[in-house]
Amino acid sequence: MKVTAGHGACYREEPDVTLHTTKHGAISRRQFAGLLLVGVPILGSSACAARARRLSSLPDFVALIERVTPSVVAVGDAKQKLGSGFALAPDLVITAAHVAAAIGAQAVVTSAAGAQPARVLGMRQDDDIALLEVGKPLPPLAIAAASPKVGEWIAVVGNPFGAGVSATVGIVSAAPGAISATPELARRIQLNAAVNPGNSGGPVVNLTGEVVGATTSLVAGGQGIAFATSASVLRTFLATRGK
Repeated sequence: MKVTAGHGACYREEPDVTLHTTKHGAISRRQFAGLLLVGVPILGSSACAARARRLSSLPDFVALIERVTPSVVAVGDAKQKLGSGFALAPDLVITAAHVAAAIGAQAVVTSAAGAQPARVLGMRQDDDIALLEVGKPLPPLAIAAASPKVGEWIAVVGNPFGAGVSATVGIVSAAPGAISATPELARRIQLNAAVNPGNSGGPVVNLTGEVVGATTSLVAGGQGIAFATSASVLRTFLATRGK
């Protein structure tokens, strides 16, 4: 079955089978489609071709998310999962500072390989990031060398509502410095991808799977307004910890 353009419309080419029999005789699928198309062009052939080009140019998010997911963890304690995180080294996990602070000393991270205890190595409250240490190695993600550009595709991967790893996609809405309401927001990137409670601390990745930020917050009353600590801040934080 294929999509073709005809009679000023974009439609599927299907077998010419009988749909219904009336007092005037049987009407076929092709005849029925012709009746619908007469005088009611749905999508012109040029528009049909343009739509096909747009669809074929979309990124392969399936492969990207499959590659990133093994590095993403849920962060919580023995009773519940409160946020997300991701490995930047086999024994190091980044999460949100407010998640680490809520857990305290009994941190547990859960990946596709299972759950394991974690130790908080340090936090930076202003940038809402924390560093955890784990015993069993995890596959790490790389931090992007360059800052993302506005309009660049990104994927947000995390553990919203403690329900398991999930992903949403969108673009970078604003680069660090564009939002200056507070000094903290001025160092963050703005996203339009859906972010929910429990996403905090999870990675924001570009199309090559590199980390461009760590999800920190959302504007509950806004539409598609979320923020992430930028990769440059993550890199500086790790350097101050000797990592």
